[in-house]
Amino acid sequence: MDPATHLEHVRDEGRLLVDAATAGSGDEPVPGCPDWSLDDLVRHIGTVHLWATEALTRAGVPPDRDFFGATEAAAPQDHAKLVDWYAASHVLLVDTLETTDPAAPVWGFLPHPSGADFWARRQAHETAIHRFDAEQAVGLMTGVGTALAHDGVDEVLGFVAARGKRLVSPEPVTLGIRTVDTGGHWAMRIGPSDRALVDVDIADTDAAVTGTAADLYLYLWNRLDRVDSTGDADVIRLWRELAQIR
Repeated sequence: MDPATHLEHVRDEGRLLVDAATAGSGDEPVPGCPDWSLDDLVRHIGTVHLWATEALTRAGVPPDRDFFGATEAAAPQDHAKLVDWYAASHVLLVDTLETTDPAAPVWGFLPHPSGADFWARRQAHETAIHRFDAEQAVGLMTGVGTALAHDGVDEVLGFVAARGKRLVSPEPVTLGIRTVDTGGHWAMRIGPSDRALVDVDIADTDAAVTGTAADLYLYLWNRLDRVDSTGDADVIRLWRELAQIR
């Protein structure tokens, strides 16, 4: 998926998130983030947008360490004002992504050839998942498009491989992932101290999960479990228990 399409998804998913948040009171529990209310979710994703915007504007220097906590703490408490604050944060992010030169130095927390492209992809999926969370909290459901979901499976696996420090196994194991509608296939080796995507046939992994791209996307983010699994159940359980992502 190209950066322009990622940016379209950032724009569209954020607008849907505003719609979902507006439909609620702010007190609704969020099934995908069990200890959060809808307002907690809106405050979080608005802060993430502002954090990404800050990263895009600092010429390769990461945001200050206290930026996230300070920004989240300063967000409005009133629900309607909080939704407006989120909408403004989202617009600022979209405008910044649109105007950032792909060749400009931009900090990111994973290796990337272009910081602007990195943040467009990262925010597309962060926004899509939390839009799903917000809709689920208020009883709405628009689903996730196949192309975005396929890209998201690849993105979340790379994210967890690099940053999912809790996902380890005393004995190295491999988990296979296959999308039945897009022909995608991945394998992750989970070892005692790290994880890595590896070139292993799904048939040779210790366990595998298969499903549509959309269902696997939501499964890997630990939002829904509508996939088929084969092989060692303990390997499947590793992901479910240790790869918790917000």
